Order: sequence, then C-alpha cells, then structure tokens
Amino acid sequence: MSTATASNTFAAGLSRQAADDEGAASSSYAYLVEVDDAVPQAHVLIDQLYAALRAHGIHARVSPLGREAGVPANTAEEGRVATDSHRGEALIAAMARDGSLIDGETLAAAWGITRQALDKARARGEIFSVRMGRLHYYPAAALHFLRPDFERINRAFHADVASGPRLLFFTRKHGSLGGKTVAEAAERTTDIVALASDWERI
Repeated sequence: MSTATASNTFAAGLSRQAADDEGAASSSYAYLVEVDDAVPQAHVLIDQLYAALRAHGIHARVSPLGREAGVPANTAEEGRVATDSHRGEALIAAMARDGSLIDGETLAAAWGITRQALDKARARGEIFSVRMGRLHYYPAAALHFLRPDFERINRAFHADVASGPRLLFFTRKHGSLGGKTVAEAAERTTDIVALASDWERI
C-alpha cells in the first residue's frame, strides 16, 4: 500500500459463544483489519461485514485505531473517530491485560537490552509495535524468540504490511505450522520467516 494513501487501522473485537467437550464456554477472538480509506466504499463494506457477523450471531465491535495526518474529516466524523479511537485503545489495553501484548520494558528485559535500545531497534524497523496513546506494545510472541530471529521474521514481511496485519500474523493459528501459533512453533524459525514473506497485505 502506498505511503501516500491514507489508511485507517480498524480493530474488531469479535465475541462468539463456543462449546467444548466439557460444556459451553465463552471465547473471545480479536482481529485487526486494515482498510484503505481512499476506497470510496470502504466504510460501507465494513458496515456490511459488521451486519453479516451479527446475522451469524457474532457480536462484534469495529473501531478505528487511528488516522494518518492530512486526512480530512468533518466535525461529526471527528467526534466519531475520537470515540472509536478510545474503543480501539480499549481493545489494545484488553490484549495487554490478557497477555497478547507486552510493554517495552518487559520485552527489553527479556532480550537483555535497555528500553532505549529497544526503541532504536523499532525505529530501524527490526521490530514493530502497536500504539495506545504514546505507549508502544509488542506481540507477546516475541518472548519466544531470540532478538535476531524476531528481526528476521519482521523483516520478512513486505514493507507495506502495517502493524495490524503483522500482529494478526503473530496471534492467529497457521495451517502451515500444523494449526499452531507462531509462538507455539517457535522452533520452526525458517518456516515462520517463509510464511511471513508471503503474508497477505490486508
């Protein structure tokens, strides 16, 4: 996706009732979907997706996480975006609480580096983060990798794959990894790097 194209990152927190072998249980799934704001019908399509999920009994929340500078917005829309941004930040906070995301101090300590060194690594593109206000959060899966291996995986993504889709890569289960998450298949670094290089631009 061109850097000149304005985009919104949407966070959709999907809750579905699921049953296991021992009885009914409630499970929550979180997805990050990046939508190209330059497409005139983008928001219409998101609304249609939202309606389709509800029709299948899936209760969803779709919230923009942010808007790039320079994207025009009318007053009413600005109010909506501000409200939705709070919801998006709430989702990031929830992922931090359930352990899916970790803060910089935690990751820096695990890798034996300073917080400043971690920030510089992020600036160089060695790692990625998602932001909540001024705070950066990282996928907890990073704790399962040595720093050089995580960098290999992150650099394997196409340059235009944003943080949202990258986070999804680390949180979902992959058929090519035997139905495991990246963290669960951490010993298969070469396979994970190859998978990241083919990861779809959402």
